[in-house]
Formats: sequence, structure tokens, C-alpha cells
Amino acid sequence: MPFDERFLLSVLERSPLATAIYDSPDLNIAFANQAMLDTWCASSSILGHTFCACFPSFEKEGFSSILKNVWKTGITYRAKDTPADIVSGRDIMKRYFDFEYQALLDEEGKTYVILHTSLDVTERKLAYDKTESQKEQISFNRKLDLLSNTLSHDLKNPLSILRMGTEMLRKNISLPEGVQQKWFDHMQAAIENIQSIINQTLQLNKIRAVNPVRECLEMDRKIAEWIAEVKLI
Repeated sequence: MPFDERFLLSVLERSPLATAIYDSPDLNIAFANQAMLDTWCASSSILGHTFCACFPSFEKEGFSSILKNVWKTGITYRAKDTPADIVSGRDIMKRYFDFEYQALLDEEGKTYVILHTSLDVTERKLAYDKTESQKEQISFNRKLDLLSNTLSHDLKNPLSILRMGTEMLRKNISLPEGVQQKWFDHMQAAIENIQSIINQTLQLNKIRAVNPVRECLEMDRKIAEWIAEVKLI
């Protein structure tokens, strides 16, 4: 082995960045520094063996296919926050990695080595996911507050009409039939309005799961209903 190659490998061996080298189309592991062995939870006995034979779980997750494609095409592959199941004895640990499969090409443009570097970013990924989850929870709480305020506002008018109507009819038993019927109609409309608000609230979870549908709202009709409620109140 030439001196410069030995020197390069000694540097890579001391590198804190997990590094491995594959030197054949079947992904023979020609080199792996201690950082990469620790990442794989493997020993140096894997050197001289193929990546697929040493790590069948990685083959199932598609990493072997990516490496073979890099060797075939000579196109470097990079990825971030990629999950991988690391097998350590009987334990399987979910870890996340930023990694690169760099194809080194000869003068003819053919791959002669793949340089694999990897960085464990599990803590960063979990911290990011936790932050995003907290953001979603805060957003959800804000939506609940908005929903509570909206419900309180929307229910005030129909509840006021029901309260006023029952009080009016209780105190004025001898009201003309036409006046009584008018109050009954308004109270029935108020009940239907409350039922509509409740039904729409119960549909919120279903609405989140579908694409919004735009509808034309008959504003003249709604405004007329609101004016009638306000006049009664």
C-alpha cells in the first residue's frame, strides 16, 4: 500500500465523522473507522465482507439499493434526517442520520470507490419533532380558545330569545293567539339555530380530514335573521 494511501486511511481512522469505504460493485467493506463501527454497533470483523451480508436490515430499508445505484451511475447520493434501524444484539434502535454516498470516479468516469460518511442527528431530529409537536399543541389550544369564544358569541342571541320568549309567555298567559304564535316561531327558530351550531361543532374533526369546499352564503337571508333576533332582544 503506498504511503499516501496509508496516511489517508490513518487520518480517516482518527476522524470523528463516521466513515466507510466500499471498493467493489457488491459493496465490499474495505474500510470503516471506529466512529462508523460504533454507529453500526459492529466490530472490525466485518471488514472484507459485503455491506448486504453484514447488515440485512439495511438492505430491507433500501440503503443497499441506493449504494448499488451510486456505484452503477457514479452519482453521489445525500440525505438528511433519514431514519435507520440499528441492530445491537437483540435490541433495535431507531436512529436518524445525515449521510452521503460519494462516488469516486476513475479517468474513464467509472466508480472505483464509494466513500460513505454519516452523522448521527437523532438528538437534533427528536428535538425538532418535539418543538413541532409543541407548536401544533399551541396552535390547537388557540383554535380551541377561538372556538369557545365563537360558540359563546353565536349562542347568545338564540339563548336570549328563548329566555325572553319563555318569560313572556309565562307572565302573559292571555296574549293574543297571533302574538303567541309569533313567539313560538321565533323560539323554534332559535332552537334550530342552536342545533345547527352544535352540529357544525361536532363536524370539526371530519372537516379537518377533507379538503375545504367553498359555498355561496346567502348573506341577505342571514342578515335578515340576525336583524330579527336583535329586534326581539
